[in-house]
Amino acid sequence: MSLALFAAVALATPVSSVEYLTGTVAYRERIALTGQAELVVDLDRFAKDGTQTNLSRVRLQLGKKQVPIPFVIPYLPESIKQGETYGLRAEIFVDGKLRWQSAAHSMVITNKKTNAVMMVERVPADAYTTILNREWTLTWLENKPVPATGKVTLTLQGKDQLIARSGVNSVRGTFVYAAPAIQLDPGPMTLMAGSPEAMELERRYLQILFQANRATLEEGQLILSRGEKTLAVFRPTKR
Repeated sequence: MSLALFAAVALATPVSSVEYLTGTVAYRERIALTGQAELVVDLDRFAKDGTQTNLSRVRLQLGKKQVPIPFVIPYLPESIKQGETYGLRAEIFVDGKLRWQSAAHSMVITNKKTNAVMMVERVPADAYTTILNREWTLTWLENKPVPATGKVTLTLQGKDQLIARSGVNSVRGTFVYAAPAIQLDPGPMTLMAGSPEAMELERRYLQILFQANRATLEEGQLILSRGEKTLAVFRPTKR
């Protein structure tokens, strides 16, 4: 259920049918929150196939509040499905930039927990720029190695220009990046034909570009993921 739909349903649903999760968010550094600080807490559902769906979100303008910060997040009981798992994650923004984030979800609901004490980790200052303005070569796609034949690359250029090469065709588009959140929007593509294997790789590659919502650097590699599920792994292109 989308966030907008959740809000509409919640307003039209008797209060007794809405349930709540509670908790606190803190970090270990002795750093005061200054400027315009905001806490965002999400409740996400993980399906058996690893896909992630956001069920609810709360945004708290913190003013002069400091950690630990209490929160209450609502959800609809009918959105809970048997056999799937649920987790909370938190982010703290200062003046519109992500400064702290959950390293992993805090699991709730199916493990009978309705309260979470969440510790967020500081986002490195260079996390906003280190994946930009360089070409990355795809090495793994959906947990499978990518054949060395055919160059499959991704470049995030400037503030919002996306350039991708599938090994057959080239794609240009745009992106929005506020580490670690990312939205990729591939646009016009050349129309060359390749082998069935190359065209299938192209199809899968373009699909994960649309699906990705997180971009992180791990041991010098670019990781595109959707929630907790890794979609693609890139290494810096050798010149």
